[in-house]
Amino acid sequence: MHKKFFNLNLTKNQIAAFTLLTAFSFTSLVSCKEDEAITPTEQQSEATVQETSPQVEALTTTTTALDVRVDFGGSTLATKYNSGSIAVGTKTLADFNSGAATKVTLATVEPFAGTYTNSQTYSSTLGFAQAAAVDAGYGNTTSRTRAVLELANLDPATEYNLSFFASRVGVNSTTSLETQYKVIGASTQTLLLEAANNTSKVVTTQAIKPNSSGKIRIEVSKGSKNNISSGSYWLNSMKVVSIAAPTEPTAPTAPTAPTEPTAPTAPTAPTTPTNPSYNYLVKTVSELKAAASKATSGQVIYVDNSAQIDFTGQGTLKIPGGVTLMSGRGDNGALGGMIYTTSLSHGILIQAGGTNVKVVGLRVRGGSTGTSGSSTYNRGIYTSFSNLEVSNCEIFGWNHAGVYLSGGASNIYIHHNYFHHNQQDGLGYGVSMTKAYAKIEYNYFNYNRHCIAGSGIAGSGYEAAYNVVMPNTSATWAHSFDMHGDGGDGAQYTAGDYVNIHDNTFYNGKFHAITVRGTPKQGTTIKNNKFVHASQSAALNLYATNNTISTNTYGIATPTLNPGPATM
Repeated sequence: MHKKFFNLNLTKNQIAAFTLLTAFSFTSLVSCKEDEAITPTEQQSEATVQETSPQVEALTTTTTALDVRVDFGGSTLATKYNSGSIAVGTKTLADFNSGAATKVTLATVEPFAGTYTNSQTYSSTLGFAQAAAVDAGYGNTTSRTRAVLELANLDPATEYNLSFFASRVGVNSTTSLETQYKVIGASTQTLLLEAANNTSKVVTTQAIKPNSSGKIRIEVSKGSKNNISSGSYWLNSMKVVSIAAPTEPTAPTAPTAPTEPTAPTAPTAPTTPTNPSYNYLVKTVSELKAAASKATSGQVIYVDNSAQIDFTGQGTLKIPGGVTLMSGRGDNGALGGMIYTTSLSHGILIQAGGTNVKVVGLRVRGGSTGTSGSSTYNRGIYTSFSNLEVSNCEIFGWNHAGVYLSGGASNIYIHHNYFHHNQQDGLGYGVSMTKAYAKIEYNYFNYNRHCIAGSGIAGSGYEAAYNVVMPNTSATWAHSFDMHGDGGDGAQYTAGDYVNIHDNTFYNGKFHAITVRGTPKQGTTIKNNKFVHASQSAALNLYATNNTISTNTYGIATPTLNPGPATM
């Protein structure tokens, strides 16, 4: 089963058990000991590769169009993984299951500088074998600005997900080794991953097709936050996920009329997934509450695609740590199941009860879509715990915030959602945070007073990237991205730790696109954005002077926009 992400016309598998994985292990030219300096050298030598048993290979596969796996580093080679060279060269990849050679090749078009092996045991939940995760290939801007890989002989009609893992442990906490992966096929997708001390984060493209020649190009380079003097960029392992197209159901044969009619069986709901991977399927309030009370970490609660569950008067739905609450927004055009309230004093609808909660493919609706509403702060999804992920949801009707973060929550990831009609005057946020850190990317925003806002207190900050702000708002003083000053508006007030806004598109020209009302400790970065506003002064309202502003475009036209399946 895979879900459609309509934001930016992307798609994504929602359940990993239905993906087909490809992971790679690259042989090295240069190895370095953990206690050596991180700056790569130009000396290159062939590394020895040894066979070991992988720690992670438990993912379920379905019909395989492609299943090959390869590792960048070369200190060891996990069983069933291919090895590839960080030097220029081409290799034919073997099938993970059968071991037989496939037609797919992997070429290193522009080489890495060397390899590094971490002294780290990675979690079995990472999705990469220990032997594939522990070693890395790296490059650096002192010798070459990027490494380039190319997959060839892929099926141009098939969608693939490419996942990247990068890790260099033992790095100073102030050092960023952010690495960018630019994936170019029939379309282009760009991913960013912080490699410094990373033990759990993986980035994945969303259903990219090869070009007409069956090729996908991967350009690996340093990210915008990378602050090490050598500009080193990293890649430990890569997975290629071949997404099998859903099988069309066979037309049923005409039944033979029975002599005596029998009682009809209850029809199967047409929106229920054909091959669901869940622990609980819910359609009613009682089923949802029961599932939430029983579910444990690693389990999935699936809200039927046609369900509209009225939670008015039921209080807050608490989702235990490690549990995924999901539905099928985008499955064959489905809106996805909805959990909603009609009350203007409901408070919080859905709350993470621990770390690692995921909310996926749902509609989350509040009781107020206009500019007037209630003195009660009503919020769609709330957490004070870290590692919340909210993806592919339609979130609307919340007088305070569609998603609200506080309590020191960190590593929050909010992506590929549609936030709209959260616009009460004086409140009205798509995403709001007090003390929290979040990455917010690939979302559509429409009819919000502020799409993203932070309180400005120390211990907070956000990165907003690849979002689209649509032209509409009915609220007053409705700039799109906001960070308050803690204590008031002015450069003398702290405005959180950082604000990093890059590669977004702003079509709402009625107000400033970005307002930062104080001085972030680490500054404000505004880079590679596109604005409908005619000039920088029309687009930006910045109270501080520690700003990095570059390569933005102004005066763009407004096209027709499609945020995907929407209720209103």
